[in-house]
Parts: sequence; C-alpha cells; structure tokens
Amino acid sequence: MRFPKLSLDKHFFAIAIAIVVFAFVTRVWRVANPPNFYFDEVYHAFTATTFLHNDPKGYEFWQTPPKGVAYEWTHPPLAKLMMAGGMVVFGENSFGWRISSVLAGTGVVAATGWLAHTLYKNKKLTLLAMALVSFDGLLLTMSRIAMNDMHFVFFGLLSLVFYIRFKRTSSPKEAIFAAIMLGLSLASKWTALYIGAVIFVDYFFTLLFSKKIPFMSAALALLAGVVIIPSLYIASYSQFFLQGHTLKQWWDTTQQMWWYHTGLKATHTYQSKPWQWLLDLRPVWMYVDYSQNAKGMLAHIYNIGNPLLLWIGLSIAAVFGIQEGPAFLLRKTKKYEPETLFLLFLYLALWLPWMFSPRIMFFYHYSPSIPILAILTAKAFLSIAKGSLVGKRLVCLLVFLIALIFLVLYPINTALPMPKGYFDTLFSIFPTWK
Repeated sequence: MRFPKLSLDKHFFAIAIAIVVFAFVTRVWRVANPPNFYFDEVYHAFTATTFLHNDPKGYEFWQTPPKGVAYEWTHPPLAKLMMAGGMVVFGENSFGWRISSVLAGTGVVAATGWLAHTLYKNKKLTLLAMALVSFDGLLLTMSRIAMNDMHFVFFGLLSLVFYIRFKRTSSPKEAIFAAIMLGLSLASKWTALYIGAVIFVDYFFTLLFSKKIPFMSAALALLAGVVIIPSLYIASYSQFFLQGHTLKQWWDTTQQMWWYHTGLKATHTYQSKPWQWLLDLRPVWMYVDYSQNAKGMLAHIYNIGNPLLLWIGLSIAAVFGIQEGPAFLLRKTKKYEPETLFLLFLYLALWLPWMFSPRIMFFYHYSPSIPILAILTAKAFLSIAKGSLVGKRLVCLLVFLIALIFLVLYPINTALPMPKGYFDTLFSIFPTWK
C-alpha cells in the first residue's frame, strides 16, 4: 500500500497547524494539576486573583500579604491581567489562572515559525523550526505555570516579526504593529528591553548603511516607537489608576521594581549561572507530589530543557558566529547573511546581559533564547541535509532523537506520576538536575 506523498506547497499550512495543535495539546493536557498555587504562582497567580477582585492591595508594594503568598508588584501587570482574564472565563481555579500561559506558550511556537519564515522565506525551515521549538521542555513547563515569561516572549517574537516586515516593506503599518507588540511585551516583563535594544541597534545600523527606508517612513517608525511603547506600558496600569492610585504612587512602584531587580540578594537552592543554562545543567525544581509514594510513584515538575536541542543549538550558534562574525566585520567580502547575523545578535542580547546581572537568576530566564536557537538549528539542519543522503539521514536521526527526548522527559516537565526508578535513572545520568 502506498501512502500519498505530502506536498510542502499544498500542505504547508496543514502541517504548521498540526504542529501548533501538538504544542497546545502537550501544554494544556492535565494543566490544572496541581490544583493549588505552586512555585512562583504564589506571587503571580495570587496577585492575578486580587486583580480579578479589583483589590488594590495587589499593586501596593507596602502591603503585608497573607501567609504563604505575596503581592507581585516587581513586574508590570499585563501578564497577570491576562491570567485574571482566564479566570473570568474559566473560573477562579488552576485552569483559569494557567490558561493564558498555555495560549501564550502555544503562540510562541507559531510566532517562532512566523519569524523564521519572515527572515528566510523557506517553508521547510519554518516547519522544522516550529517542530524543534515545540519539543523543548523549558518552554513546555513555562507554558503550564502562571508566570509572565511566555507572555513577554510571545509578544516579543511578534514585535521582531513586524520589525523585519517593516525593514522589508518600509510600511508604517508594520512599524506600528511592531511597536504595539513590543509595548505589550514590555508591559509583561522588563526583559523585553533586551529585544527592544536589538531592534534599536539594528534599526540604527540599517539607517546608517542602507538607503532603502524612505525618510518619512523612518521618521514615522521612530515616532510610533516613542509614542506607542510607553503609552501601552502605562495603559497596562489602567486598573491601578482607576482604583485611585496616583502618578506618584506609580512612580514609587517603578522605583521599587528597579531597586528589587538590581539589589536582590536572596539565594535559592535551584538558582543558576547563565553559563549553566547553555548546557541545561541546572533546571528549577518547582513541584513534587508524594500522594502515591506508597505505590512507589512520584510526580515532579522540573523546567528541564531538551538537552540535545540545547547542545546542538549552542554548537550551531557558535559555528554560525565564527562564520558570520568575521564576514560581517570584513564587509568587502559580502558573504555574511544579514538574517543569520541578526539572529546571532538577538541570541547574545537575550543571554549575555544576564552574565552581569546582580540579582538571583534561574534557568527560565533562558526561555526567550530557545526560539532563536531553534531557528538557527533548523537552518543548519537544512544545510546538512541538502544534496546528501547521509546528511538527510543524520538530520532525520537528530530530529527523531530530539522528539524522543521530549517524550521521555515529558513526565518530569508536567507532574505525570512515574515510578521512582524513572527519576533515579534521570538523576544518575544528569546529577546536576537533582
């Protein structure tokens, strides 16, 4: 029996949708478990419930919180407002406060494909990048917890898509959309400033060395950024102001946020250094369920990434960096790829600043780098497979192994009860995970 051969041109959108559906299902299945707050949900999800009830204490850094939880004022409010929106629809329960992370995390997979396609206009590369990013456990776990990370990553990726489209078309409409998405990303988490810095630097050099963008379009784009981004950021505090808070209190809160992130001296058993993120050495233990311990079963949640994907992605980024960096500096060669160089710059901008951060850091701070690694890896895989049967088989094997590792680690990413031997085996192979 012969199976019909898939045509990439005819079935591109069907395959892309299938990947997005896969990402959604793996993120939403059993997402209501555990039914109570865990890890940083005691801050983010709890504060979202105060937003739901229009309780002003959720915004006030000077308030004393109830025992076991805390008011989360150290990040902008948009992501928590989206969590509150989930509870409006699905009720004040674990599914309600996590569903916005599920949707944003699924959106990250789609946005990764859109960014890849916008940069390279290659359908195979687009689908491969989407598949690879859907097989990462760090993004999976962060898509199943009520925290702000997937929200800011989703909007940040979309801002990059519209920015690239603006560079290609000089359309003010694309610049406006880019500013809107960057504003929403910033209103979810300040780390979006790294994405904004990449856009600003790249735009500066584009205007400096290229005459493709007309003066009026360039001016309108700058105006859109200057007006829209801060406006959306301040607008995310609408509930804060409607509750009667003043501009002075908003400014005091902003100062407290800055002091918190630059002066935090706390320690944590599962904190890590940025160099450890590159090799998936120190994930965060977020939850354990001992209820089936008598049966020899345990359920854990670790935000473990896909080690093979991260190791390969890091190696490929290093190779591309060695190739593209000197070629760009020696501009007369004209052999560098602007798209790949942009991704490398973006990857470094999302990771390198953490090396100098004074505050406590965790593996989930590496989340926005994973989609970039997935695109670079997909590009390299297509180059390896091009014109070589051995190369094609090698790429197929690597993708299969990445998918297999995703499935093997899925239980420890999602609190699926497993025999104790499963965890003992993993921790014996990767002792730094324990």
